[in-house]
Amino acid sequence: METREHYLQRRAREEDEAAGRASCAKARELHEELAARYRVAADAPGESRSPETVSSTFPEDFRILD
Repeated sequence: METREHYLQRRAREEDEAAGRASCAKARELHEELAARYRVAADAPGESRSPETVSSTFPEDFRILD
């Protein structure tokens, strides 16, 4: 399975490739910006989320019936 960092690095490369294929300056600029953001995100430490910090949209007494 692809890790978070590998995914973000792959997306940055894909955006770089898309920037190279872009037909206008604005599209190229946007792809380059996305690539830069993916690189920053790939270098950032991952978020650790414990189950207590994740909120649920289900009522407290919700359960799945078999």
